[in-house]
Amino acid sequence: MSAETHPTERLADLLDERLTGDERRLVEAHVRECPTCQEALVALSAARKALGRLPHPPMPADLEARVLRQIDQADAEGRRDPAGTPVPVTTPEGPFVESPRG
Repeated sequence: MSAETHPTERLADLLDERLTGDERRLVEAHVRECPTCQEALVALSAARKALGRLPHPPMPADLEARVLRQIDQADAEGRRDPAGTPVPVTTPEGPFVESPRG
């Protein structure tokens, strides 16, 4: 990585341990030498910790039944891939992507 290139988009992956060995080593080497990326990594880590301390809103009691009903409806209408590929679904609360039932 050159002095002008920062692996900004890879810092979250580094924290999540989602980088391959070579890619991880490149990003870690850059961060060791780059105060800008060191600060960004510290800030990202702090933000994640702060978000983790926020209260979790309660889920609606009928959420599972509503999701399963929509999955069954999508199956009946042929809108769901039989291989189990997730399909976008819209609920009154907004859109989300449902995962295949196991």
